[in-house]
Amino acid sequence: MTPGDLLLERDRPHRIARLIARVLVAGVALYVLLGVLVVLTFPAPPPELGERLTRALEAFLARPDVQIAIGSASLRAQAGSQPSPAAAPPPRDPEAFTKVSIVNLIAAPERFHGRRVRAIGFCSLRFEGTALYLHRQDDEVGIAKNGVWIDVGWPPSPEYMKVEGKYAIIEGVFNAHQRGHFGAYAGSIVNVTRLEEWRMRTEDVKPPPKPR
Repeated sequence: MTPGDLLLERDRPHRIARLIARVLVAGVALYVLLGVLVVLTFPAPPPELGERLTRALEAFLARPDVQIAIGSASLRAQAGSQPSPAAAPPPRDPEAFTKVSIVNLIAAPERFHGRRVRAIGFCSLRFEGTALYLHRQDDEVGIAKNGVWIDVGWPPSPEYMKVEGKYAIIEGVFNAHQRGHFGAYAGSIVNVTRLEEWRMRTEDVKPPPKPR
């Protein structure tokens, strides 16, 4: 289904409700027009004419089919004001992590804003410098834009301090608007739930090919 078809489908209840409302208005207008014609035709209409027209209009509105049409129009108008379930995006799993590189967070911070991420980098846990860098050299020469601030409080827990000065894996929520000390970093990782030393698994390392 194209976007145009989707918009037409979502607007269908509104169009049906408007059509039913027009039919009801046309019926009421017909009764009013009939009354005007009778008044113009008979200069001195009988006193009970107005009562008859009123009763006729009430009887028309009280008909079951008219009542069903009015109720259906009201329900369809209410349903049409709600977003279509088919058009709503699927809910994101709040516990799912997005595996990203520090490069991704630096290059496109807004893309990952508010998402739970898992990243690997060089961990520095110094005062006013708790961050995860792309490389060890970025920390040594102070290139803050090549890292993201990590909100682990100060002082960090002894468990977290075990990874200071090492490559680490972190899991938490990325915030593109919170840029750490003096706003020097590319973003920050808050609500940290995991910060551990990264150890390369031996199965990830392929042995070099044997010389022929």
